[in-house]
Amino acid sequence: MVVAYKLDPQDTSVVFFGIIAGVVLLAGAACAVVLSVASCPYIYSFDGHDYRLDAEPLAGSLTKSLERTDYVRLDHLQAENGFYRIRQANELREIHYTDQVSLLITDHPRGSILVPDSEGRPYALQSPAPPRKAILADGTDLTRLVSFADNRTWQKDFDFLQASASDQPLLDEINLEFQRPPGTDTLYLWFRGRNTPLSSFLLWQYLKRYNFGFAQALNVLSGLVNVKDRYENRMLREGAHIQVRLEENGSYETVGRLREVGPAVIGNRLAVIPLGPPTGDTVRLKLVLGRSLWEVDSIQASFALAEP
Repeated sequence: MVVAYKLDPQDTSVVFFGIIAGVVLLAGAACAVVLSVASCPYIYSFDGHDYRLDAEPLAGSLTKSLERTDYVRLDHLQAENGFYRIRQANELREIHYTDQVSLLITDHPRGSILVPDSEGRPYALQSPAPPRKAILADGTDLTRLVSFADNRTWQKDFDFLQASASDQPLLDEINLEFQRPPGTDTLYLWFRGRNTPLSSFLLWQYLKRYNFGFAQALNVLSGLVNVKDRYENRMLREGAHIQVRLEENGSYETVGRLREVGPAVIGNRLAVIPLGPPTGDTVRLKLVLGRSLWEVDSIQASFALAEP
């Protein structure tokens, strides 16, 4: 299911758009699609004047066996004469199978930010704040660049020669520090970004492992047992999904993931992270992501939900 949220002009309500669907790329167009920009449905919201591209749900749902429910937030949707107008479009050479579409409007306190988790549960984040530090493993300081949702994205340069010579995924780490308020036990990590077209290339490389053409590989995937878990674990290892790791007692443990978004639109992802007893006023996180597979717009954290 895809959920989309949109704040009204008074910042008191949000719109959720829901969809259950799977995406199958057309045989014969596979290479052209995958090596340019593989896509999922484009969702356009009417903003009162025109339709604006607002979301791209279901990235990675290539076959029936990878069908899933996704949730996206619609930031541009405005009511007109008591109606919301939404357009779902297929603009590439693909076939989209859509099982269910739903729209949910949810009130939330003024000033809070509403973001869904991977199960579609909406969270009204109270006063999300940027990190005190956001540092790459090589020492590059991203703090100012990822502190605000301003569509100024960061993306790591990609070295094709290095990638082709390596048997291991090329991964980056963003080391984050957030100030932890006293008496808090949960961190709500709000991530805004999107995948790059290179993530589509990664999917193609994954399918090539089956030694078939593209269409045949999709058919094989559809018949495999537990293919969704195997596929998603592979995407996590390759960095197409982002590992969220929490530092506790001097070591980092994986506590969540941020799913792929697609390359067309900057999307929202949320990780809800329980915290242990405080050992200071700092929470340290590590995001592990594929090199040049992501454009990062902003990373913020809230430690409380807004009261209704």
